Amino acid sequence: MAWLAVAGACSDRSPPPTLTSLKPSTVSSLLSSEVVASGTHLYDWAQVDLGSGRPEVARSWRVQLGSGAEERIETDVVHRLDAQRLRFVVPPGVAAGRYDVIATAPSGAVARLPASLTVTSEPIGFALTIETAADGSGERVADQSLASGDELELF
Repeated sequence: MAWLAVAGACSDRSPPPTLTSLKPSTVSSLLSSEVVASGTHLYDWAQVDLGSGRPEVARSWRVQLGSGAEERIETDVVHRLDAQRLRFVVPPGVAAGRYDVIATAPSGAVARLPASLTVTSEPIGFALTIETAADGSGERVADQSLASGDELELF
């Protein structure tokens, strides 16, 4: 009975998958970044081998990054969390820019969220403070106290 519900949700008459948002929508190219794509109708694909009568469920979602007609970049480790969310990993080293996110269902149906992911070459969430002495015993160097060409000794 449970199998029939899955098969019904994945029939050719099912609405096509859609993507509506990403969290986060900006990642750094300096490291691997996990992203969750939200959408609708993100189903796995069920089929029955008529020869053996054995049901099979395909769970092989693919997520790619693209920008227009350019070559697409495969993401790493794609997991379907539920019918509304996919989790994927953007590998390090992706060129900075804005990308379409293209999800391909096991059935071959495609969902695209145009210009939705920004990759930056800058670190995200990296806080750096500069002090005048080691081990936190110095004073914090304020932004306005540095001029172009100044040299700092790092501790």
